[in-house]
Amino acid sequence: MKVIKNISILVFLFASSITYTQVKFEAIVSKDTLVVNEIFRVDFEVDKEVDSFAAPNFKDFKIVRGPNVTISNSWVAGERSYKKTHTYYIKPMKVGTLIVDKAIAIKDAVTYSTNPLAVEVAEQDSLSSIKLKEKSFKEDLYLRCEYFSDRVSLKDSLTLTYKIYVSSSFGVKSWTITEDSEISNAIAEEIKLDTLKIENKDIDGKNFRYVVLKEVSIKPLDKEKKISISPMQIDVIAEIPTVKEDIFGNKIFREEGITLSTEQITIDVD
Repeated sequence: MKVIKNISILVFLFASSITYTQVKFEAIVSKDTLVVNEIFRVDFEVDKEVDSFAAPNFKDFKIVRGPNVTISNSWVAGERSYKKTHTYYIKPMKVGTLIVDKAIAIKDAVTYSTNPLAVEVAEQDSLSSIKLKEKSFKEDLYLRCEYFSDRVSLKDSLTLTYKIYVSSSFGVKSWTITEDSEISNAIAEEIKLDTLKIENKDIDGKNFRYVVLKEVSIKPLDKEKKISISPMQIDVIAEIPTVKEDIFGNKIFREEGITLSTEQITIDVD
């Protein structure tokens, strides 16, 4: 009877080791020091297939893009490696120490959570490195509002064309208009675009691609006043070249969130 009892205990322990699976679930941020409205990336990675996933509410942040879900599988020495990643691009909405709260995953009725992550957020003008980075991006990636003339007669109309320009060494995965232009002293009517078409343009000897994001026809209301057009602002997920290369000698890119805007525009009315 004693032998049978010991065998029963061993069988129970063996069965428990099969049914119990430890899940590795973690959160990773692309940077933990940034400024207000600077976009950064948050990855929630889990190494097992789970029954459900719930992201945090991202209090004090704004979601720019996501969730994007990627799954990777690999086999090494006969063992499977699995990873599922939920990716969000977000930006802080205020200054201070902000917390990316925990995400929740459930597998076989067991709840797992990531650790909350703290990020330090400063005012826009307080980090000179951010300024330098944005300045360098402006040479390869920018947003323009183009128009034929800075004067328009009261009986005529003028077309505003919003374009995003990307140099041949950069890429853009997505964009979102976060703040549209406000137009005063004019009737504004958006022109419907059938498709987004990629065009090429040489600017000062440098090859760019551009896409027309939006076109607006404006007609002045009052000859005694100027037309004022406030900046449009967009959040972009850009592909930035690194110094690294793949095995074929091609540049390896990293994704980064960037905010672009047009300039303030004033149009005289004749």
